Amino acid sequence: MTATADPVKIWSSFLERCLKNRIRVDQFERLTEELYKRTPIFRRTLAELLLDCQSLTGNIVDPLLFTYCEYLLGVSRIGAADLLSALFLRSRQHANSLAAEGQLPSKLVCSPPELDHIILDQLTRAFVSGKHPKTRGEGLSTLKVLSQWMMAITKPNDPLMPALDHHFVLVCDALGMFATAIVENPRISGFIDAGIQKDLRKDLSQALSSFVAYWGHVSPQHPQNANRLDMSQKQRGLTDEGLDGSSSQTALDVAAAIQVESVIDLPSMYTRAGVFIFLSSLLSAYPLTDDSMMLGYLSMRYKGDTQQLVVDLIVASFDLLLSATERNESGQTIDSLKSFLINKIPALLVSLMGSMYPSVTPEFCIAQALQHVDPNAFPPFSSGMISNSTLQEVRQEFLFACVLHSLLPAENIDRLLGETPLAYPPNPHSRYLKEDLLQQCANDPGKVIQLITELEKLDGNAGAIVHAVTEVIRNSCASKDTMSLKSICNAITGKPPLLDLFLQFTSPPSILQPLCHVLDTWRYEEDQVEFQPVYDEFASVFLLVLTFIYRYDFTPTELGINPSSFVAIFLINGDRAFQVDELSQEQAKHLTSWTRGLFEPGPLPDDVTGSCRPQQFYQIVPTLFAQAVVAYAEGVIDTKAMDSGLEYILEPFLLPSLIGIIRWMITYIWSHPKADTDVLLHILRRVTRISTQSDPDVQAMHATIMSILYPMLSRSLHNLTRRHPERQDISPILNTLKPYSDFRRSRYGTTNEWPGSGSINLKHTLHNSFQAMVMWSTQATIQAVQNPPSTYAHRQFWIGQRLLGAKAVLGIILDCIKAQTEAQNGTAAAIALDVAASLVCAPTPEDTPIPVRWLGSVAPVLGARRSGRINLAEALKAEFDEAGRLMGHDTVAAETVVRLWKRVEQQLAAQAHVGLVVDAGVGVVEGDMLAGMEVAAAAAVAAVGQVDGAGDVGDMVDYGAVQGGMDLDDDGMGMGMGGDSSVNGLMQGGLTDDDIFGGLELGEGMDLDYPFN
Repeated sequence: MTATADPVKIWSSFLERCLKNRIRVDQFERLTEELYKRTPIFRRTLAELLLDCQSLTGNIVDPLLFTYCEYLLGVSRIGAADLLSALFLRSRQHANSLAAEGQLPSKLVCSPPELDHIILDQLTRAFVSGKHPKTRGEGLSTLKVLSQWMMAITKPNDPLMPALDHHFVLVCDALGMFATAIVENPRISGFIDAGIQKDLRKDLSQALSSFVAYWGHVSPQHPQNANRLDMSQKQRGLTDEGLDGSSSQTALDVAAAIQVESVIDLPSMYTRAGVFIFLSSLLSAYPLTDDSMMLGYLSMRYKGDTQQLVVDLIVASFDLLLSATERNESGQTIDSLKSFLINKIPALLVSLMGSMYPSVTPEFCIAQALQHVDPNAFPPFSSGMISNSTLQEVRQEFLFACVLHSLLPAENIDRLLGETPLAYPPNPHSRYLKEDLLQQCANDPGKVIQLITELEKLDGNAGAIVHAVTEVIRNSCASKDTMSLKSICNAITGKPPLLDLFLQFTSPPSILQPLCHVLDTWRYEEDQVEFQPVYDEFASVFLLVLTFIYRYDFTPTELGINPSSFVAIFLINGDRAFQVDELSQEQAKHLTSWTRGLFEPGPLPDDVTGSCRPQQFYQIVPTLFAQAVVAYAEGVIDTKAMDSGLEYILEPFLLPSLIGIIRWMITYIWSHPKADTDVLLHILRRVTRISTQSDPDVQAMHATIMSILYPMLSRSLHNLTRRHPERQDISPILNTLKPYSDFRRSRYGTTNEWPGSGSINLKHTLHNSFQAMVMWSTQATIQAVQNPPSTYAHRQFWIGQRLLGAKAVLGIILDCIKAQTEAQNGTAAAIALDVAASLVCAPTPEDTPIPVRWLGSVAPVLGARRSGRINLAEALKAEFDEAGRLMGHDTVAAETVVRLWKRVEQQLAAQAHVGLVVDAGVGVVEGDMLAGMEVAAAAAVAAVGQVDGAGDVGDMVDYGAVQGGMDLDDDGMGMGMGGDSSVNGLMQGGLTDDDIFGGLELGEGMDLDYPFN
């Protein structure tokens, strides 16, 4: 132990590790005191080091940072003046002052404005409560820094500040409220009345005069705040008779230049519909449940109120499931929503709990949420034969998953459930971990198939399974283990609903990128003898990729593949029959070989598959059958030969080629209305049925292919029926296809959901849906148990934007808010505003206002799909830009636009230019995916400390009991019960029973008090 140890480095490393490992505040308290005994540090230095940790998460604030600040301030490890000074030195206003003096550093790092206004709020509460100032020195130092900040914020010609925005106004408001608390504080008033230094009084007087005038113009919606500060300033005699008004006039000019119009805002409300709409948008088409995006948006919406966030998130998940059930959504949709509630939500809750106060337990939040859930809609097991609800036992399954994730103790299930469950809750130690599952798969190749089967269980383990299976797929692709890939792909393809579960936990490219690469690079080995098995393996992999694509309408953008790849080309030309003169010599040779092999008597020769790689076969198969149809019609080949060829196509090694064949037939029927349909219907009758004696894997593959083809084929057959009403052989084919109708996860749903046709009915439906959400949220403020309206389906607003345009849909929303405002119903208007903001901000598969980039996944999404149409947020911005002109002839409409835009801008602020990566807690880091995959990977590594893209937060951590101590296992990233939570353990990346000072040089004898000047 030496006295030369650098306490700055030690404490900086300590704070960074605490934030990265999501150390709860009770644990942080013990660790801090333990380290402080051996390595004291100046209070101002500690405050600066703590705020420097903001750099870990870029422009996104970490809620845990505020918790640490509040604790250290409360126990006087840092002082109020220390924290205020450190905050000001990192603010944009201080940087502006330096720039004006020509002293701007070359590498300037400013704290995000969210950090400024939240910590200013914390300091305001500290002075209002009377806990500060603790000494005269602290009080005078606070006045000095406050004067500097107020003068800096009113400086004109700010080269660093953009035009006045919502965040700047928040900082201005927070600084004004802090100044009011300071001037009105009894101890500060006593210091001022007793006499303070002349220079300090002059600076404070000038700063207050300039700031009061400036604040009144920047935030005119609350004039009483600036008036109160002005009155307090005069009561304390903090006016300078020598001022000629130039400072005030300058402030007025600056404010007028950047604040053209001001609108009084309505109170912010966390409506029940808000998170419900957000989750609906994530789960109405293909899952957009990116952890980083979800937590980033919700954190901005709730402004650090994690307790309310958690309660509302749980309630909204139950509401979403109940609403889908009442709308008679398909069984697959209900199962997907159940999985989200039971498998996804507990993992998200674990990550959120790290930023909550120690007095608030996960169990408390869960209990609060369940008070809003209707037990009659979610009946318990004891209802038995009395209830046939599909939602029976859902509450129990959710609570069991929470026990599995150590969010609550098993013995409290009875109280929360209202009865004793017949089954025993799971043991938290039985929770699956990704690394354990990967090791099991390495030891037992058949284990991965078992895990895929277990995905259908609703037990809270789906996240770990998905990440383990995804990793196995990626490893098999890298090693070209095509036999394993065949088994895995068949197991997933045979149960398309499993795709929904996969995409709830990982990005589409995580699975599809490596599979598409394998298909691109598939080659025969030099010593290849049998070729049909190669086709068989290729078919399994190819069909899984196509299943993803057609289930969710994926484009190459979502797949993360190059437009020149085999799959991308197939999506464009997979139904195209080439003319003979368009074929290359090699393609013509393959075409002749396959024609003879399929339609001539005898087995398929090996040289047919041996000379033609699978990719080449799928490119010519539409041409092959186009020529076969012509040959059949002209009598060149007979029915027996055609059936022989179709039997080969129905073999598993060629089965996916049915997609290209039937797509070509659909195109041919549409483009040749007078063509002879006999041969086409003959082919369809043969290929839409398969023998029940076939291998189960083959039957499953065939069912999936029919599901893929159902939407386009059924439409084509219905058109054919209208064209040839006399034909009686079309209806049986349609009946055969009916079981395959529930496959596509389109964001537009089905047209029979609508009450009628035409734009008037559509607008009426959207108006009623919006009003229903406002009324529901209003009633929920009065009565806790309020079931969601069954009339609301988020797809309605997507369809409305597609058919009417975003501007028209926005007009409907704005009219509803305006009507509530004109009725002078303040609460309803505020609720309508929150509902509207949630609709405008809701993510979408196309033209999304919030990027869904999956930066925490092993393969992030590099781009978003654009249709060329504007979304609701862009339409609202255009309306906001014209609000000044509108103010002249329709003030209420203009105010409605301004209020809604400010609310939307605030909620989208964290997402506009930033990608978010979530570590074991809710920490996020800035990263721009447009710079490429390498940038994202580097950002992820820098942010989460070499977490190997585990994705789901629940898999990176062994949470044990979140309320207990730290037990860093694996990579030092786990939270659990027991273990010696020592400083040394934390600093070394894992907690051990060793001497807490082992390997560290901790200084001694440092003065504990900071001398205020």
